[in-house]
Order: sequence, then structure tokens, then C-alpha cells
Amino acid sequence: MNLMKSTTMKLFAGLLLLCLGAFIIYVISRSGLSGEEGAETALLSGEKQYEDGVKKLMANDLDGAKGDLATSYDLGYHKASAPLGSCYLKRNDLQNAEKYLMSALDSADTYNEQNQRILYNDLGILNHSLGKKDDAIKYWTKAEALGSADAADNLKKLK
Repeated sequence: MNLMKSTTMKLFAGLLLLCLGAFIIYVISRSGLSGEEGAETALLSGEKQYEDGVKKLMANDLDGAKGDLATSYDLGYHKASAPLGSCYLKRNDLQNAEKYLMSALDSADTYNEQNQRILYNDLGILNHSLGKKDDAIKYWTKAEALGSADAADNLKKLK
């Protein structure tokens, strides 16, 4: 009889722990965001970080811009790749500048004309800094065709 009572108690305790575990998992899952909601929230946060980063980049706060834009990019807001590349270019970190500017180039047709001018001009500066004169000319010519006075000046300096 004692053996049966002991087995029953162990079974009851195990069942109780199982229920408690299921309840804890339920509470944790309800307090978090679903995958879709989480992704949407991350993109909204990424967009905010992007906007803050661009403002800081325009104000020449390169450290602040780099932090915000890198966070934005890491949150999946890949539109941040062009200004992040520009930020690295201004910091003379050519390796990271190339990484992010080339990433932005993959979606350049989705940028407005002003941002395309900036992207192509920055790619020209990057390639000129890397000693790739022909590539620099190619990108500055694209930027100039979009109306970039900076790119036109850069091309004149080469001649």
C-alpha cells in the first residue's frame, strides 16, 4: 500500500510540474510578440534609428550616425546601408564603406534621385581612394548624369 501511495504521489507531482511548465511557456509566449509583429516592430524601430542616424550624419556627428545607422541596418532596415556607407567613408574606413555602399548599390533603383546622386558620388570617392580610377569615373559619370555638381567637380579634377 505504501508503494502504491508513493507512486501515486510521484505521478501527481510530475503532472503538476508538467502543468506548471506549460503555463509558464504560455505566459512567456503571450508576453512576447509573434514573429510577424516582432518583425514589424523591428522595422519601425529600424526606420526611427535610420532617421536619427541620417540627421546625425548631416550634422557631421559621425559617431552618433554610425551607431544609429548600424542599429537600423541590424534591425533589418537595409535602406540604412547607403548612409552607413557614407558615414564610414567620411571616417576613412574604406573597407566598411565599400561593404555598405556596394550593398546599397544592389537596390540603387529604389532610391530617389537625390539619394542615387549621393550614392554614386560616394562610390566614386571610394573607388578613387582605393586607386580604382576607372570605377571612380564610372560612378561619378552616373552621379553627374543625375545632376550631381559634386560628381562633376570630381570628374574635372581628374582631367
